This record gives sequence, C-alpha cells and structure tokens, in this order.
Amino acid sequence: YANKMMSFFRAANASGDGYLTHAEFNAMMEDPEVQTWFSVMDLDVHESSEFFELLASSDGHVSSEDFVSAMPRLKGQARAQDLVAVRLQSKRMQVVLQDIRKMLREMKS
Repeated sequence: YANKMMSFFRAANASGDGYLTHAEFNAMMEDPEVQTWFSVMDLDVHESSEFFELLASSDGHVSSEDFVSAMPRLKGQARAQDLVAVRLQSKRMQVVLQDIRKMLREMKS
C-alpha cells in the first residue's frame, strides 16, 4: 500500500521538490485513471480541495511522508474522513492557542 501511495506521490510531484502543492494534487486528481485508482483504494476524493486540506501542513504543502502516512486514515466512508478533519483542525487550533498563550505571557513580563 505504501509503495503505491509513494508512486502516486512521485507522479503527482511535477516540480520534483518532494512536496505536493494544491495545483499538483488537483492536476493529478483530474485524471480519470487516478480517480478510479483512488476509488479502488477506498479513498473518497470527490472533493479534492477538501481532501488536500486534510493532508496539507500549515504551509499549504504535503510532504511524501505525510501523504503516505495519512492515506490509511482517510480510507473508508466520509465519516472517517470527517473525523480525521476534526483531529487535524484540533491540532492546528492547539498550535494557535499555544502561540496566543506565549504572547500573553510575554505581555505580562
């Protein structure tokens, strides 16, 4: 499974920089063969923008490691994807809250 995901990543990474951009991901997802392959892998990607956002880091890119490790968690019904989205959003909110706490502490000093 991981080898197939890595092959997809390499093919989608047109720039060869080791990160997928939103544009690179969308370009690959327009290919009917890729859509079929994702469907066979039980990955629901009919909303490719939302799917990319689930994978992307705060800089808007997806590394090969993140791509390969996230895919198994996104398999299955939309409910599973929704749950992953909530977890990822929660992690992002934690980072923001930590930054706010740090700023407040600095203001008190």
